[in-house]
Amino acid sequence: MAHEHYEIAIIGGGIAGLTLALLCERLGFSYILFEKRDSLEGDNGAGIGLQANALRILDQLGVAEKVDAEAGTLAETYRYDEDGNQIMRNSALGTSRKRVGYGFTIMERAAFRRILWESITRRECIMAPCLVTSVEENEDEVIVRTARGSYRADLVVGADGVNSTLRRLVDASKPMAEYEQTNKESIYQLKTDMSSPFTCTYGMSSATPGILPGDHFGTHRPNGGVLAFAGKAGTIFWFLFENQAANTQLPPRYSASDADKACQLLADIRVMPEATFGDVDKNAIFKFKIPLQEGVAPIWHTHRSVLVGDAACKISPASGMGACQAIEMCAVLMNELVRARREALSRREGRISRQLMRSALEKYHGIRRPVAVSMVAKAHLITQICLCTPGMPTAFGEQMRQLSEESFFSLAVENWKDSPTVEDLELTPRGRLCSEAIAKEMTQAVRERNKIQTK
Repeated sequence: MAHEHYEIAIIGGGIAGLTLALLCERLGFSYILFEKRDSLEGDNGAGIGLQANALRILDQLGVAEKVDAEAGTLAETYRYDEDGNQIMRNSALGTSRKRVGYGFTIMERAAFRRILWESITRRECIMAPCLVTSVEENEDEVIVRTARGSYRADLVVGADGVNSTLRRLVDASKPMAEYEQTNKESIYQLKTDMSSPFTCTYGMSSATPGILPGDHFGTHRPNGGVLAFAGKAGTIFWFLFENQAANTQLPPRYSASDADKACQLLADIRVMPEATFGDVDKNAIFKFKIPLQEGVAPIWHTHRSVLVGDAACKISPASGMGACQAIEMCAVLMNELVRARREALSRREGRISRQLMRSALEKYHGIRRPVAVSMVAKAHLITQICLCTPGMPTAFGEQMRQLSEESFFSLAVENWKDSPTVEDLELTPRGRLCSEAIAKEMTQAVRERNKIQTK
């Protein structure tokens, strides 16, 4: 059965997909979203970090205050070596809300996804469970086929994670000739651009004695490093990183017993003066072990198909920037689509033409891919620092530990340089203050960077 035509079809109801749906509603685009799971509220992820660059966009969508009501913010940063010696304590991240209007926010991933879902008003546009089986692209539209029927759209967006259906299926649907060779080496076989140099055992634990809400703590050691964040009510979101025995493009699968073993090996490691990792693990609500995939697709689009979020690039959670980057991608993509729609209207065209769509997607790719490459590299470096990797990571980690709080905050602010907003949505008063503060902080960041480079 064929259904009506939509401007945008979204595959995936995770953070990127739901953010896109909200943007479509606020900007007046017709859309349909396909999610293969029964519910858009559940999530196997642990914690999620949201920084000023993402929160400013969420504020435009009317979501930031809801996040504030449920999330915690980071206050103190601690780092320890494998012998339990404190090697760093810094309060810089705790000053973010005062300085730029938004704090370094940490909350349960499932809770954030629920907030996004509850903010959607056009529930009839959400198809769940609904598995996409194929995607066909032609001159005028894309056809998305599912068990419920076929859906036509001007654009299909793959927001369905690292194992993207769109990435696998578009190549099989024989796209236009100019893409056939490129596709064999690019987004439709992204696993050739992904690697798994690390494993990550991650979980969520209830409040643990010796750890306070707002604590951001970690232990740096070669045989397994820990990074953790204590959110509201002391709930702890933690990540245990290990070097993979062999860097592979076809990552192995791990069981619940593998997660238990990884945690047991670090049980006696002190993560705070009055707490070991074993104490945190005893209070685990859930935990999983996964190969930590990271990488960036060389090309993110065809003429009427495009990738966002983890489908386009996968970032180590060590940076806390994965969700922020997905939200930024969605904002930039929609900014370009709004411009394309405006141009189509000025030409008295009913829909965005193939040429205009291609141009919009090329601009999106040109803006966001260099940022993604940089962020993946930064997150990789942070993971290496946590694992005491010899050479540049160890040297850079030592330099970071010696930074003043001003310089430490400046490093964080650099991640927000040129961060986008939704151009056709008004900034909130807090968002406007944030933009002004970031510009001011960037000036200071340049000064601090120059100080570091001259040492």
